[in-house]
Amino acid sequence: MYKLLLAFLFCLSFAASLGLQCEDFERQAKGCPKIYRPVCAIQKQTGNFSQVKQGFANKCEACSQSETQFVIPGNCEDYPKAAVFCNPAQKKNHGCIEIYQAVCGVMFSNENFMCDSKYCAQTYENYCYACQDSAVGYYIQGECQEIDFEDNENY
Repeated sequence: MYKLLLAFLFCLSFAASLGLQCEDFERQAKGCPKIYRPVCAIQKQTGNFSQVKQGFANKCEACSQSETQFVIPGNCEDYPKAAVFCNPAQKKNHGCIEIYQAVCGVMFSNENFMCDSKYCAQTYENYCYACQDSAVGYYIQGECQEIDFEDNENY
C-alpha cells in the first residue's frame, strides 16, 4: 500500500510539473480569479546559474505579466536562493554539450519521495543533463556533496 501511495504522489507531482509553461490564453487574460495558490515566476535567465524570480498569488497573475517565462508552484522563498529552475522547454532538449560543470539536480517535489539522501539530489555533468531528467525541478551549481542545503543564507 505504501509503494502504491508513493507511486501516486510521484505521478501527481510529475503531472503538476507539466503545467508550468504559460499558455497563450493565460497571457491574454483580462482578469484573474482571486484564488491564492502562490507561484514563483521565472522572469529572466541571467546565465546558467541565476534567474530573476518574482512571487505571485496564482499562475494567472504571473502569466499575465509579459516578463514571465514559466512558473513554479509555491513561494519563491520556499526554495534555496541559489536554485535555478529548469525551463519546461529544456525537458524536450535531446542534445547536451559535453562540458563538465557539475550541478546538483534536485527533484521537484522531494518531500513526496523516499530517497537515499535527504534532498533527493543527484550530481549531473552540467545543467543541461540535469534539466533533461524529468524528475529534476531545479539545480544548484556544484556537486551535491559540496552543498549545505541547511544553509539558506547561501542557497
